[in-house]
Amino acid sequence: MNGALCHGRSIRVNRSHSSRAAAAAAAAAAAAGPAAAAAAAAAAAAGGGGSWYNRTDASLCSALEKIFNATAREAQQRAAACCPCPSLSKRKRGVHTPAAAGAAAGTAAAAEAAARKIIIRGLDAHCTENALYRHFIPFGDIIETRLGAGSKGTVIFVDAAAAANAQQCMDGAALGTARISVELASAAAASAAAEEDGCSRGKRWHGSSAAAAAAPAAAAAAIATAPAAAETVSWQEDTSRLNLSLYQQQQQQQQQQLLLLQQQFLQQQQQQALQYAQHYQQQQEAAWRRRETGDTIEGEETAAKEAKLSGGLLFDTDPCLIPSELLSRCMYTATAIEMQHTMERHIYNTLLPCQLSLPRGKGDTFAAVSIEDELAAAGAALAAALRSKLQQKVLKGLPLHPPELEQLYVEETEVETAPFLF
Repeated sequence: MNGALCHGRSIRVNRSHSSRAAAAAAAAAAAAGPAAAAAAAAAAAAGGGGSWYNRTDASLCSALEKIFNATAREAQQRAAACCPCPSLSKRKRGVHTPAAAGAAAGTAAAAEAAARKIIIRGLDAHCTENALYRHFIPFGDIIETRLGAGSKGTVIFVDAAAAANAQQCMDGAALGTARISVELASAAAASAAAEEDGCSRGKRWHGSSAAAAAAPAAAAAAIATAPAAAETVSWQEDTSRLNLSLYQQQQQQQQQQLLLLQQQFLQQQQQQALQYAQHYQQQQEAAWRRRETGDTIEGEETAAKEAKLSGGLLFDTDPCLIPSELLSRCMYTATAIEMQHTMERHIYNTLLPCQLSLPRGKGDTFAAVSIEDELAAAGAALAAALRSKLQQKVLKGLPLHPPELEQLYVEETEVETAPFLF
């Protein structure tokens, strides 16, 4: 790269003395063989720990890359010598395999998966999954490569024959700077099962011998403790009956306590409901008394105001005989104007043939009135309301409609002819 163009400029590359020595040692080790390459890599790694692809020293990375390339070429040569026809290890497509029934199918599938998987131990600390793939891909198609803890890795092939060839050729070979041991997963599982079976057999043998030795002593002890055991059984039966009776008594006591609590709760609810009803009744009675007292006081105040405004002229005269037009303007109070019409009491007293009684207590009801009287009272109230509205418009100076002008003319005519009637 010395003198090459980079971003339009010619660059210059220099090498330090340490990088030159490490690169020369790595090149010599790669040319000498895998064992020498491992020694060279170990010597290069002595300068500092860590993964080689995280190093900032490009010469060390280059040396390790050359070592892995050399071991990968050696693995390719081993694969070519072991299986000269790589097409046999290719995946077969379109082959029909009859499915086994039940547990036989699962067992066959598990055995086939274990036969296609190999376990590699003793990997280099600088080994990666890519390097593992490059070393074992010459033996056949690979499904998965994985690195585990403790310098251990696994490779899963498509074909079981490829896994067997890889185990046979790569066992004890060099991968990077270390020598590896390759084992089929099925063989590892079989050895683990055999070891576990041996341990279990030893335990069973020891248990059976100990049991045979202790059998006479156990029989003698059983004969000696037979009466005590009978007494213990009878005592246990009596204890179980006593416990059952105590449990039943406790249940009955709990049920009685629960019933008492429920009764107390119901009594409290009834007392609260009674207190609420009494309080509500007292409030209603107080409201009726306040309303009756207020109506009485309001009536007395109204009578006093009317007597004061009229100057005592109408003291001996029935108000029903006096038209509202002859009363003074002060009688049209604001409360009366905001309601239906002015001087409501004069109109109702003259129109209704009977007196209406408003409820003033709990037992009072409305007096019975016929439908004709109610219609007449409603019509009179409506006419009075219209007349009051017309008077308000006249006082405020608002424009009047033709029917209102005609009604105003009729009322003025009646007022003008009223003195001649008396």
